[in-house]
Amino acid sequence: MHHSARIFSRFSGSLMIGLAIGPEISALILRYTHSNTAVFYVAAICAAINVFLILFIFPESLKHEVRERNIETARLARVAILQDRSRKSGLWRSVKYAVKTFFEPLKTLAPKARPQGRGHDWSLTLMAIASFFYHLTFVSELLT
Repeated sequence: MHHSARIFSRFSGSLMIGLAIGPEISALILRYTHSNTAVFYVAAICAAINVFLILFIFPESLKHEVRERNIETARLARVAILQDRSRKSGLWRSVKYAVKTFFEPLKTLAPKARPQGRGHDWSLTLMAIASFFYHLTFVSELLT
């Protein structure tokens, strides 16, 4: 398993464990401190620890050269888009550009052609759809 995938899976696992045992920990904190704000202080401390781990402990997944090249490519693309937009103005083009750039990251979830040339690999697409509906039901349970 790739190193960054392992870290991401551990991070996701700890998030799910936190969602599972968080209410019990909150109840214990409330029982012993008799303070509603203590729960939020503990949550803030945990969030600060999490930010510290992400910023200083977890390694960057991209090498420095690749990251710099990607930043430069994105900068050049933005310049080209701004130059193109200045030549072609209009509300419809602006709306179309905004929608396109908003949904562009979702292209990574599109089915990929298999190396042998037989069909497409839908595993990531189906996993994203399943995750979306799982989180949608989770949020709907919280709201009801």
